[in-house]
Amino acid sequence: MRLVYLCAVDPPPPKSDWPNVLEFFKAIPEYLHPRIGKLNTPHIVYFADRIGSNWLPEFHDFAIVFLSETFLTNDKALSCLSRAKTAFPSLVGIDLYNNLSAEMIEKAKQYCKRIFSPDEGKEFLLTTFPEIAASYDLETKELTESIETEGYKYLDETIDNLNQREKTNRRISYVCYILSFIVIFALLVFVFWRLCLFTSVEVNFDIQKIIILCVEIIVLSALDISICRFLFLLGKSFMVEAIRCADRAHAIGLGRLYLKLFKGKFKWEELRDVLQSWNIDNGSAFINLDAKDIEGVSLDKVTSIIKKNG
Repeated sequence: MRLVYLCAVDPPPPKSDWPNVLEFFKAIPEYLHPRIGKLNTPHIVYFADRIGSNWLPEFHDFAIVFLSETFLTNDKALSCLSRAKTAFPSLVGIDLYNNLSAEMIEKAKQYCKRIFSPDEGKEFLLTTFPEIAASYDLETKELTESIETEGYKYLDETIDNLNQREKTNRRISYVCYILSFIVIFALLVFVFWRLCLFTSVEVNFDIQKIIILCVEIIVLSALDISICRFLFLLGKSFMVEAIRCADRAHAIGLGRLYLKLFKGKFKWEELRDVLQSWNIDNGSAFINLDAKDIEGVSLDKVTSIIKKNG
């Protein structure tokens, strides 16, 4: 069952009928609302004073018109109403402000089979179209059952996968950090050992040997520092990925809690808003790794030192 609502929208608010029409919709269930904004229903609302007779009533099953003096004195709106009467002999009118004069009511009766007050119109919609409510309840039930089976299973698998990735990335990160500290310690031991040669008898303060020794220490130190920086940056990248996995698992966990607390009572838009943050991709942390960040001491500087002392 597809409903079509007709109303007048001009002149602009606050004199327009549209704000009062919206208030009317707020008092009835969403399955009777027209498709407005993010709400997706089979029903639709037309501004009769704008479209006139330029519409296809054949795509709808029943029509409801919001009557007002503005509507009944607008030629274009009456043209739209005349087309609706031809397509829907049981056309129903709702006295939007419940203040139509006897003259306006007689004019409306030329088009509408029945005319209700706003409260009577709400009752009419609730009691006349039970199949709409049944269809809405069925869709809600099917969505709830689907979420409780496939939805929960997918969320659980995703959370487990993210937790496993988080643990793996953290372990790799810790290994990289430990290796970087080991490299630093080994470098300090090596430098200390080589510096001890300056005071040994073996060197005998030979200038050439001292220069070679210094160059050796500088080159190996540059290499060790580069390796250390690489391991540290690599560990940092893995740690960032681990934290990102933890954040995503936390966001999905909140979404799963929302589904359990509001089972069968949530809207699809709300569910999408709850779960949308888990899959935001700001790029992998490894994208920011650059070879320039790894090179601890420029090899050009080392070469220039060797040439000056060569």
